[in-house]
Amino acid sequence: TSNRTDALRYGGQWENLAISFDQIIVSSWQEILTLRYQGDTALLDCLCEYLAWAPLSAGIDLPAIKAYSFSSTRGTAIARRIEGLFEDVAGCYHSTRPHRLTARYVLHVEHSYYVLQPENDVARYQRFDSYPTLLRQLGAAQAEYSPAFIDRQTLTETPLPEIFAANQAGVVQLFYWVNGKQAEIYVVDEKGSLFQQTLALYDTPALLNQFRRFLESALRRRDVRSSHDSVAALHNPIEFYQILALDGGRWRVEQRPLDPYRQQRGFFDIQVIGDMSQEGATQLTMYCADREFSSQEFGDNLFAAVARYILDRRASGELYPIYITDIDISRTTLGTEAASGQQTVHFLNYKKRIEKRLNDALAAL
Repeated sequence: TSNRTDALRYGGQWENLAISFDQIIVSSWQEILTLRYQGDTALLDCLCEYLAWAPLSAGIDLPAIKAYSFSSTRGTAIARRIEGLFEDVAGCYHSTRPHRLTARYVLHVEHSYYVLQPENDVARYQRFDSYPTLLRQLGAAQAEYSPAFIDRQTLTETPLPEIFAANQAGVVQLFYWVNGKQAEIYVVDEKGSLFQQTLALYDTPALLNQFRRFLESALRRRDVRSSHDSVAALHNPIEFYQILALDGGRWRVEQRPLDPYRQQRGFFDIQVIGDMSQEGATQLTMYCADREFSSQEFGDNLFAAVARYILDRRASGELYPIYITDIDISRTTLGTEAASGQQTVHFLNYKKRIEKRLNDALAAL
């Protein structure tokens, strides 16, 4: 009753048809080794064992594999899927690709997602039982640039394979999809960490320009705090791409130049400055145009006061979203991950949290 033919998520119930594995290895000394894997993680355990036969950093090609399945009428299709998967993963880690030693490989088996990533020169995997938890993992901070490679039959219902295929080291890329009255925003930062947000869409140029202003500010602050050349920080590349949904469930991304002078009428900057008090509480100060609002002055009513001020300044009186254009927050306030090394994704996550509280307050007016 379904056209889903992937052997790892077969049919309407997404059934995994590859549930047990026998791995037979013949060494150069003609030793014959046999290993058996069963259970929910049999495929990943077998795959990691195969990768472990050569250190990832050695750059040695793994022996080609042959896969066979005799257990069902779909045996040939199952074997072909497994063989192709092993070849793709081996090509990801045992190749001349740059950044292969920090790369992530994403795979969907039944209802779970798996992310492979090298640890101490050995491939390890983590399991995630939902799409939101996978997104959080893909958004985790990285010690070095970590490209993400998506299995050929994984996440095809999303634009993520096209997004990560376009990703480059050291570049901040924003991808947007206009979906009716909503905009899906994806940002892949300079180290390959993913940020995702769904926003009510009022004006596309205004939405993109506020992100441009925010990202430019975040890059300057990030690089200055990292002791990089503050002049060089002004030249960090920021790229914008439109996501296009094509017929047949396919996706395409196209780079779009952004006009920095085209923005919504009445648009003004909103800056958030914050730090930790001696008691460990976050103290926020917001600057909206020419007005200052602080948590010391307004307490729990800070966000309502800012939302009221912004609404009163809008000639139309419309409740379109509030956007933050700059954040100056201490490392500890940004989060524990940011304490060791700030990335653009840390600033974006904090912006998302503050904007949610402002827009919730706006909706309550």
